[in-house]
Amino acid sequence: MKSFLILFFTLLISTNRLKAQLIDLNIKGKNLFQVSKILHKQTGYNFTIQDGIVNERGPIYFHCSKMELQAVLKAILNPQIYSFEITPAEKSVQILYKPASNKAVAAKKVDSLPIYDLLGIVVDTANKPLGNATIILKGRGLSIVSDGKGKFRIPGINKENTFIISYLGYKTREFTCGDSSFIKCIMSPQEQQLDSFVSKGYYSVPSDVNPGRIGILRASDIAGQPVSDPLMALAGRFAGVTVRQQSGISGAAIVVNIEGSNSLANGNAPLYIVDGVPLAMSVLNQLQNAAGDISSMQLPQPENIESIEVLKDADASAIYGARGANGIVLIKTKRPAAGKGGLNVSVYSGQGRVTSRLKLMNTQQYLAMRHEGINNDKMEVGDGDYDLVNWDTTRYTNWQKQFLGGHAAITNARASFSGGDAQTRFSIGGAYRRESAVFSPNFASTTLSADLSLLHSSDSNKLNIDIGLHYMKNDNQLPVNDLTPNILLAPNAPSLFTTAGDLNWENNTFLNPYGELLQRYRAVFSHFLGSMKLTYELKPGLKLSANLGTNYIRLDESAVVPLSSMTPLLSTFSWLRSHSEGLNAISSWIVEPQVSYNFKLNAVHAIDVLTGITFQESRQHQHLMVGTDFESDELIGNISMADVKNLNLDTNVYRYKGIYARLGYNYKEQLYLNLTGRNDGSSRFSNDTRNEYFGSAAIGWLFSRTPGFLKIPSLSFGKIYASIGRTGNDQFSDYQFYDTYTVSTGYQGVLGLQRTQLTNYKYKWEILIKSAAGFELRFNERYTIAVNFFRNRTRNQLVKYELPAITGYKYTTDNLPAIVQNHGWELEFAINQIKRRYFSWMSTFNVTIPYNKLISFPNISSSLYSSIYAVGKPLDIRNVYKFKWINPATGIAEFVDFNGDNKIDKQDRYPVNIGPTLYAGWGNTFKYKGLTLSLFLQLVKQSGYYVASMDMPGSFVPSGGNQPLSDKVRWRQAGDIADVQRYSASDMNAKQATDLFAQSDASIVDASYIRLKNVSLSWDLPQLWSTRVKIKAASLFLNSQNLFTWTRFKGLDPETQDFLVRFHQPTQQVIVVGARISL
Repeated sequence: MKSFLILFFTLLISTNRLKAQLIDLNIKGKNLFQVSKILHKQTGYNFTIQDGIVNERGPIYFHCSKMELQAVLKAILNPQIYSFEITPAEKSVQILYKPASNKAVAAKKVDSLPIYDLLGIVVDTANKPLGNATIILKGRGLSIVSDGKGKFRIPGINKENTFIISYLGYKTREFTCGDSSFIKCIMSPQEQQLDSFVSKGYYSVPSDVNPGRIGILRASDIAGQPVSDPLMALAGRFAGVTVRQQSGISGAAIVVNIEGSNSLANGNAPLYIVDGVPLAMSVLNQLQNAAGDISSMQLPQPENIESIEVLKDADASAIYGARGANGIVLIKTKRPAAGKGGLNVSVYSGQGRVTSRLKLMNTQQYLAMRHEGINNDKMEVGDGDYDLVNWDTTRYTNWQKQFLGGHAAITNARASFSGGDAQTRFSIGGAYRRESAVFSPNFASTTLSADLSLLHSSDSNKLNIDIGLHYMKNDNQLPVNDLTPNILLAPNAPSLFTTAGDLNWENNTFLNPYGELLQRYRAVFSHFLGSMKLTYELKPGLKLSANLGTNYIRLDESAVVPLSSMTPLLSTFSWLRSHSEGLNAISSWIVEPQVSYNFKLNAVHAIDVLTGITFQESRQHQHLMVGTDFESDELIGNISMADVKNLNLDTNVYRYKGIYARLGYNYKEQLYLNLTGRNDGSSRFSNDTRNEYFGSAAIGWLFSRTPGFLKIPSLSFGKIYASIGRTGNDQFSDYQFYDTYTVSTGYQGVLGLQRTQLTNYKYKWEILIKSAAGFELRFNERYTIAVNFFRNRTRNQLVKYELPAITGYKYTTDNLPAIVQNHGWELEFAINQIKRRYFSWMSTFNVTIPYNKLISFPNISSSLYSSIYAVGKPLDIRNVYKFKWINPATGIAEFVDFNGDNKIDKQDRYPVNIGPTLYAGWGNTFKYKGLTLSLFLQLVKQSGYYVASMDMPGSFVPSGGNQPLSDKVRWRQAGDIADVQRYSASDMNAKQATDLFAQSDASIVDASYIRLKNVSLSWDLPQLWSTRVKIKAASLFLNSQNLFTWTRFKGLDPETQDFLVRFHQPTQQVIVVGARISL
């Protein structure tokens, strides 16, 4: 009975409370519509408000506690104007104008419809739930996030409310709530101008949320460029990145620089990583050859590359520590795609040629110059003037055509086969490439390569294995010397061959340049790279992984110089015969265990953690043997037959270890924070200074996802970001903290050791502070603009100090409080000009304005670097003489004597900048059905070096002597005001002035250029045609590289020009045609 009474009174009290609908309110400035939603939440009643009442009633200020619903409505509504009706059975409230009011309306149009809670789910087009999607209710500023299963709940809405859903990589959509209490929101993938995901080495992030800028070049962009070295494909493609060919000869090294030079005396090259394995990109060749430095980037082949990414700022590169101080180039090779496998074949063939030419004197003009020079010297034609006495003065040979007018035959083929199932996929491929030389088809570069890729996933998808194996072998045969400088041979020089087909030495009056073709250089480059990545998911979000890699590079080279390659006057000098052999091999391995964990604290806070360890070791072995003094040319092929042999051996071991960690924080998919820390240890420092701490911090705000910016109709995406980081540089020689010695020849030829470097165990890391800030905007999903400002400062410069002779050492290595700064602006644009069903036009543009300066260098005047650098100037300056005038009385060039000591020497030089002050790239891609046309222009604004000839105009030089034509005024007689020095055959003052002129500011010219870098035209065969011939797909293409160049530079090539170097072979114009077939 007692229990019954308690239950009865409890039910009675509850019933009375429900009936009374007691309400608590504290309203400050809300309108009637907002108040109705609060009342709905407390009572469960749905409210209907007649049109016009909400705006007319205005803001409401009201406070109550434990008040009934009816009393609340009476308090906030003027009974003379408004009426309300509460219907408990339907749990509804209707608010109307009183019939007597002038505001009465005939229609039943209302401000608010019945209120309810909306349930929904966010999925993609494959019906996969999208967790953490942002949902914003328009007009109310309410923002919620879908849960891990894509589900969400919006309280207190009506059927006419609309809401916006945004999700990374998907198009932002707007939905109307409608009559149903449940809605399924399907999101479509977003077609962005920029790539949706970028890799930062150990992890990947959507490009939209990355707090910085990362450049990426996809396989489709590389495929349209017929290049042998993948680094060539980067030219002009990225803001902040310069790419320069040192020579147009196949195999020549490519110089890549990212956001300027940071170090005075050590390396400024970026870190190259292929499939997680660092490459040794040092110059390996020890012998002279026509190409100069031989490129180490010959693996992987361009056709097997999936993407190339360039990491520039501190946030992107800090996780690699000191290795990535100068930026990082990440190369990912292709992996077998999911689905049915098959055979893919790509073949192309074409030619390369040098298109740039100098305007040189013909025979008549050359002979007139020679006679004028002799007359100016008041001399007579002598027996040594072979070009005037012995050679045919009516003969003319276009030596540019002879040495640069040939064609390089290019053949490239690749085939790959892939297969497997859902768990295991594989691909195996091979490639062949041959490119002959422009100057002779007997010299060529031939490459064979093979690769194997294997991907495996367990049934549960928790275990993933990624294996890549790559091997290549390149055989590059070249002359010892570049033949390009021989284009300045006298135009009446004799024929290269006799009537019998032998080399013509014209009775020992002619240095036949084809003799240099008998001086042969051969480089056999072998490269093996293996990588493995293991990943195991312990639980959702928590992964264990390991990157394992091995790398072996070997260069075997030889150079043979027979006496038959020289004038017969030297036929008795057997010591001039030489045979050199070099070996340079680098083997390395890397092991990187890692742990990563990403999780959500709640609906708005997400954390991403990564930590790992790096162990890396590299061993380099070099030997160089030079044999001279062979008895005959027939024996020169066997180096053991040399009477004199010199052998140099060198072995280096480099060890590197690092511990790193990353913490990423995400707030509502709007605010991103990235913190990176690393402790690096390098064997290039002593135990006292071996380890150093580095780190970075970056923040990015996607303001376009905040409610306030969603109201801007044309703004699709907006982001601002900033980053700062501290890193180091250890790109210098091993063992610099030890005493070093070199072998020397002492008294009576006795070998001994000579001290070279004094030990210093205390020198420390160079420290580089990198900072960047910028923004990115996208409008109407068509127009994208990104602006980035960077500033990098390097201190603790590691340099060599000269030591007094009394110490017994030449120098020591130590830190100098010198500071180098790079800063600049980078702008990038991407525009979807036209996008129709069958036709599209996409444009990209990037421009960089760099600034480089040596901020400070204490006591630079007394250092080794006084003749190289100047405080307040860029690092790429050249110290030159200041050209004054052509003396009207003597016709000889004169130069400014800055120190007034009445002589011109090195003390009279001053710094002049040589290098780019602006560089840009502009690409356009047109697509019409299966036809694709891509054009890319490269622009470089720079100063460079040009001297018409190192030879004194008017003199006879057996291996040169000709001059480019000039429209400048030449001195002819006393009193002439001229720009060009008088011709002279042998005057020593004129010769000295010619040498100084080549080292003066008169040789620094505008070397800017615009180059049509790449044109690619491809046609995909219609699927119907492919089906008929039983193939999956096929395409035909025509690709070209370096098609046209517009420049005011008067030399051969503004890209390959170099200070105090006469000529390198220019870059080649390459045109190929080919086909791709998938079976």
